Amino acid sequence: MSTPPEEVVSATRIGVVGCGYVGISTALGLHTLGFDVTALDVDPIRIDALCSGDPVIEESGLVEVLAAALDSGGLRFATGTELGGVDVVFLCVPTPLGVRGAADLSILRNVVDAMSGSLADDVVLVVKSTVPAGTCAQVEEMLRERGCGAAVVSNPEFLREGRAMADFFAPDRIVIGGPDAAAVAKVAALYAALDARIITTDWATAELSKQAANAYLASRVSFVNGLAQLANAVGAEVDTLLEALGADSRIGPHFLKPGPGWGGACLPKDTAAIVALGRSHGVELHIANAAVIANASHQGYVADLIRSRAGGSLRNRTVAVWGLAFKAGTGDLRDSPALALIAMLLVEGAIVRGYDPTVAPEHLLEGVSVCSSAIDACTGSDVLVVATEWREFAEIDFVEIASVMNGRAVVDARNCLPADAVRAAGLDYTSLGIR
Repeated sequence: MSTPPEEVVSATRIGVVGCGYVGISTALGLHTLGFDVTALDVDPIRIDALCSGDPVIEESGLVEVLAAALDSGGLRFATGTELGGVDVVFLCVPTPLGVRGAADLSILRNVVDAMSGSLADDVVLVVKSTVPAGTCAQVEEMLRERGCGAAVVSNPEFLREGRAMADFFAPDRIVIGGPDAAAVAKVAALYAALDARIITTDWATAELSKQAANAYLASRVSFVNGLAQLANAVGAEVDTLLEALGADSRIGPHFLKPGPGWGGACLPKDTAAIVALGRSHGVELHIANAAVIANASHQGYVADLIRSRAGGSLRNRTVAVWGLAFKAGTGDLRDSPALALIAMLLVEGAIVRGYDPTVAPEHLLEGVSVCSSAIDACTGSDVLVVATEWREFAEIDFVEIASVMNGRAVVDARNCLPADAVRAAGLDYTSLGIR
C-alpha cells in the first residue's frame, strides 16, 4: 500500500454517515490513507464509545486502528446526519430486509432528505450501503427535487465481517458506478494507494454487483451443505470430496465448507432482496430462491441430527451450544444460523445452554442460558452442539468436557473439532459428512 497523491489527500475531505461495520471500516480505512474524515451517527452512545476508543463491534484489528487514528488527529465522530465542508460523503446506513424480501430503504431516504440542504453542489455523494438497482437514480432525483446538485456515485462494500479492515486495504475489487465521469474518477482517486482492481461502470451494474455476489455465495454454500448431507447418507468423506471439487480450476476452493446454514447481516438479506428485485421486474431467479429454501431445509436437517443423537426427543434434554455469532471472528448475532438452530431446539422442548467468546453471560437471549465458558455450557448437558467455528473449541480438553456432561453425544455442525480427540475422550462424535 502506497500513499495517495498529495494533491488528492490535501484537497479531499471525507464525510461518512453511519458508524456500523461498513461506516467504521470506511472511515478508519480512508483516514489511514491520509484523508481528513468526519463520521456521523444518530446514536450518541455509539459516538461516545468511538470517541473513547471503543469500536463497539467485534472486529479483528479495529481497536488498534481506531486508537492510532484518534491519537493522530484528522478523524472526528459526531452525532447527526448533516455534513458541511466536505468533498465526498459516503452513505453507510442500514438497508434491512423489508416487505416480501425487498430492501427497506427508508433509513437511507430519510438520511438523504435530512442532509440534502447541507450538501454543496460540488460534493460527491457515494452510496456504499447495499441497495437494489435503481436506488442511486432515486437518490439523485431526491437531491434535485430539493435543489441539490451533488453528484451520486455507487460504490458498494464487499467487506467480510471479521476481516473488514484487511478487506479494505486488500480488496479483490473496487466497483464504482455512475453517469458522471468526473465524480466516478474522484471516488476512484481515493483508492489510488491501494493495489486493487477498480471496475468503473453505471449505477445499476454497480448496485447489482453486491447482491449478485452474496446470492451466488449463498447458493454455493447451500450446494455444499447438500453434499454434506449426501456424504452422511452414502458414507463418503465430505472434506476429501470438497478438496477434490475445489481442485477444479473452474470451481476453486473457497466457500466449500459445510455448516449449520448460512446467515449473518448480508447473505440472507441480499439473497432475498435480489430475488424480490427480479420478481419486481418479471424475472424469476430460481437458483437464488432455491438457495433460500435449501438453507431453511438444511437447518432442519441439523436439528434432526441433534434430536436423533439425543435419543429421539429433545423434550427436557439439555443441549450445550458452542457458538452464537453467525461466524467466528465477529460478535454479530444478526441472522445467525446458531440462533436459528437454537430456536428449533427450544420449540421441541430442549433446555439450551450457550457459550460464545464474544457474548457476555449477562446478554439476554430468549430461552437461552448464556454461560461464561465452554465448560460451563456443557455442565449437565445431554448433547453438545458446535454451531460457530471458534478456534478455541478445537483446543479444549475433551476429557474434561466428558467429565461434566450427562450424555455422550457431540454434534459438530462446523466440522471444526478434532474428531479423534473427541472420540478418545469417550464421546460420540457426529459431524456433517465426516466419518
